[in-house]
Amino acid sequence: MIFKILLLIISISLFLNISIGIDENQIWKSCGTSQDIFHINSIIVKPTPPVKGKLVKVNVNGTFIKDVVDGEAKIIAKYNNIMTLYNETNDLCSPTAQAIIGNCPFKKGPYLHSANFSIPTSAPNGYYSGNILLTDSFNNTITCINVAFNLE
Repeated sequence: MIFKILLLIISISLFLNISIGIDENQIWKSCGTSQDIFHINSIIVKPTPPVKGKLVKVNVNGTFIKDVVDGEAKIIAKYNNIMTLYNETNDLCSPTAQAIIGNCPFKKGPYLHSANFSIPTSAPNGYYSGNILLTDSFNNTITCINVAFNLE
């Protein structure tokens, strides 16, 4: 169950492309480049970091520099840097991915996405981290994201 929670947190952030440090107030960091297909204008996550038993609200505003018809999402999630919770490559346009990141295909131009979810109070305390690499069907990077936070 906890890997699904972390996967949801990470997957909602799939289209982030910002360069900020990972600390208690900023849980996302880009591992992409200026050549990425998706560029973020803003992101709001409340609360940051996520809190057990509270609603987490995520709003993403960005721009696709070209259409994305298909691709892959490689997602790795870890607990306390030792236990791998999730390590898979999925179709970017699968029904599961679309439920989290929005409808595929993605058209060139502005992109807005909002999502709300809760972290169960039963989720174990600890350090959660992950990496997401999104690529299109030509293996061009859409975006690359690292995420890390402590859950207490």
